[in-house]
Amino acid sequence: MGKSTETENYYDVIILGGGAAGITAAISTKRHHPQLSVLIVDQTFALGRKILVSGAGRCNITNGNLAKDDWRKRYYCDTPQLLDSVFAQFGYNEIIAYFEDLGIKLYEEQKNNNGKIFPITDSAKNVVALLIDELQRLGVVISIESSCTKVTKSNSLFQLQINKENRHRLFTSKYLICATGGKTYPALGSDGSGYDLIKDLGHAILSPVPAAGPLISKDRICHELQGVKTNVSASLIIDGKIQKSGIDDLLFTQYGVSGSLIFNFSRHVSTKFNRGESGTKIFVVVDFLPTITRLELSKYLQKQWDKRPGQTVVNSLLGILNAKIASVLCRQGGINPVKQVKDINQDVQKAIIEKIKAYKIEIVGTKGWNESEFTAGGVRAAEINPKTLASYLVQGLYLCGEVINVDGDVGGFNLSWAWASGYLAGKLIE
Repeated sequence: MGKSTETENYYDVIILGGGAAGITAAISTKRHHPQLSVLIVDQTFALGRKILVSGAGRCNITNGNLAKDDWRKRYYCDTPQLLDSVFAQFGYNEIIAYFEDLGIKLYEEQKNNNGKIFPITDSAKNVVALLIDELQRLGVVISIESSCTKVTKSNSLFQLQINKENRHRLFTSKYLICATGGKTYPALGSDGSGYDLIKDLGHAILSPVPAAGPLISKDRICHELQGVKTNVSASLIIDGKIQKSGIDDLLFTQYGVSGSLIFNFSRHVSTKFNRGESGTKIFVVVDFLPTITRLELSKYLQKQWDKRPGQTVVNSLLGILNAKIASVLCRQGGINPVKQVKDINQDVQKAIIEKIKAYKIEIVGTKGWNESEFTAGGVRAAEINPKTLASYLVQGLYLCGEVINVDGDVGGFNLSWAWASGYLAGKLIE
């Protein structure tokens, strides 16, 4: 039996995408315009699936640094005025109030003073449950396992072809909010199909590339230390210039490096490698002991070696380094780990300090969409009204979340953008 087409269904507002931005847009629409009928269309079997994996299942809701004056350096966007306008209207305090209104109590994680904000339950599942509870309380209609295959506009109405259970249904609406997300974790619903729909409506798309993901390296240290996770300081060097620095967790893998610190670097790497820039040399320079200066380390080692001249080099490092890291760094520096320190000269000591304080790992690529958390690229922000998130090109079209060319650092900044832009898109439809 062939596919059938059912009769038209009208809603005042249709929201494409049931992630963080889409859910919040629906809640905001009904709170500010309770008379309007609202439909969320999502192609997966449940709403909020990417929220469930955020913060390693704990839901890193926002970041305290969003309240500081330098928050802009945490984001990347072709039109910074858009960020300024959105967060001026719905910033850190409003995000906190939004979740506390839902009954979700929050706390700031103290590790590394990174400002990450989590629910006190440390449960993304609970957050999603309460968001869906609010949708139901407000009377939002939800259609899951429903994919939009085509969007057109005629006679002031959007016409959407929705495929559900092998049946095509025609929906119409006065307003359309596009919150279809990017391309990361396609199994969770973000497969990039929203870009094609928006492109058909006339918008330009900056080529999406994976961001906040692992990096590929052929350095032997990665293979030898695979599975080792450690807190380090590191800098990303691209063509001899420092692009970004930070202190956070680094995880060595069989293919390269990963972890929160690397995820914050990967956006810069991905835009270089995945947008066709050739001849680029990229290194991650790692400081395995960020709390100790080179001089302090030198004095520490000399004191240890003077006191215990028969100790092996690797054992002399066990008070300050992970045993496996200590051994590998010695070998990478061409030093026999079991050599006695009495046989070590100043040049060798300097070589050990150099490996500990500035180990250079060459980066040759990035992992793909299935292993990256966010998307860099999307609908050009210059085509969107920064005050309302309305399209400059199509009346009645609003955009929010990751589908726009906005991405941020790891640590709650991308979810902050989703909540804020979704809330304003729903509030400011007119």
